[in-house]
Amino acid sequence: MGSDGFCSINLAAAALAGALFGCGGGTAQPTTASPSCYPSCVKSLLEECPLQGTCEGSVGVTAAKVCYANGIKVNDELISGPETVTVNNASGQACYTVTQTSTAGTWPRLYTVTVNGQEVARITDNQTTLNSATIYCSGAPTTLNFSTKPGADCQPLWWNDEQRCTFGTCTFP
Repeated sequence: MGSDGFCSINLAAAALAGALFGCGGGTAQPTTASPSCYPSCVKSLLEECPLQGTCEGSVGVTAAKVCYANGIKVNDELISGPETVTVNNASGQACYTVTQTSTAGTWPRLYTVTVNGQEVARITDNQTTLNSATIYCSGAPTTLNFSTKPGADCQPLWWNDEQRCTFGTCTFP
């Protein structure tokens, strides 16, 4: 348990890493989610709504609400699956949504990434067998490997680094 008395388990991250993550109150920064390592359809989303810098919020068993210092907000519902993640810009408007389309607990996990209801990418998470995920932009595959380094700046499931945020208040409109 962290010094602030809050400890949470991010089941999505736990399933990904095979371990339990996260007591709030840490000083670690989240991944910089460097746009340069992603295919174009994801790169443009991360340039428009970067998940960068310090963040705070709450990460629980079934949901996470995280606010970044640059104003970007991430709302991760039912992180134990099937998962829906909404990323909002500093003005409160939705940038994109990531939706798990596979049944909770099955592998590989499948996701779609949408902007205003239009699909821009698909993701196949093969971490349990190949330690990678494949991102499809316009049908073209790009495979990224999961790093063993916490906070690596090119994680295939870039939104899942929320457990590294400091425990605090994050409000949504």
